[in-house]
Amino acid sequence: QGRILWHKVFGSARDVPVKLEICAGSGEWAVAQARADGSAANWAVLEIMRDRTHRAFSRMALEGVGNLCIIGGDAAQVLHRHVVAGSVDHIFINFPEPPHTSGDEAAESQLHLLTAPFFCEMQRALHPTGRITILSDNGRYCRTLAATVAALRNDSGAMLFSTVPQGRMADTEDIDGIEVICGRPGPANGHTEEVTSYFDGLWHKGSRTDRYFLALRRT
Repeated sequence: QGRILWHKVFGSARDVPVKLEICAGSGEWAVAQARADGSAANWAVLEIMRDRTHRAFSRMALEGVGNLCIIGGDAAQVLHRHVVAGSVDHIFINFPEPPHTSGDEAAESQLHLLTAPFFCEMQRALHPTGRITILSDNGRYCRTLAATVAALRNDSGAMLFSTVPQGRMADTEDIDGIEVICGRPGPANGHTEEVTSYFDGLWHKGSRTDRYFLALRRT
């Protein structure tokens, strides 16, 4: 039941922003972002698969990235039990697996992570001005996630999240007040370095090159 104190993990000041990638795979993307941020931010990787966690740790060590830590475990459990409320500034999830891989919208998977309770848990972990960026190649799944987020309310009936404005030229689709954005997130949404991950490469080989994302901020 111990809590993670980020400033002690990194030996840094308490006010250094903390960025967290969930379901980080082998860590290619997070290592590149952490290296680009340098002392401006601390990064953490959260991954459930042990082999991927090991590869991420090895990559971090071999590239000498000192502002990154690797956490192995179930994201739902780690966030709930070990991440202090309001301690994370930006959460990233790249290419999450949808529950309806069969094509059936009503299909459910016991392994599906991005449920309404998990979004509430992320909201609890975020700093009051914190953000979430979710990138996917699956527009239908992003619309489902947007609908899930739009339905979340606090005790006074206000939405837990809003969309970060993307500018007048953005290609967006409104889902009950949450926007699905077509394209790549870019630096304005925390993707400072353009990196092709393992999963990104798989989708590209399959000619699935369209990208969609949610850019959320805690309200």
